[in-house]
Amino acid sequence: MLSGSTGKELSKIAAASEYAKYLGLKSGQEIASIYKKELLKKSR
Repeated sequence: MLSGSTGKELSKIAAASEYAKYLGLKSGQEIASIYKKELLKKSR
């Protein structure tokens, strides 16, 4: 997992994953990995 991730960030990743499954766009894991990359960009 990302170092320094807050519980809120992790829950957002989980929510994004569930939302992606609901929409049926991509696998939840793909969305979560994209979301994590965005978090890393913002933290720099």
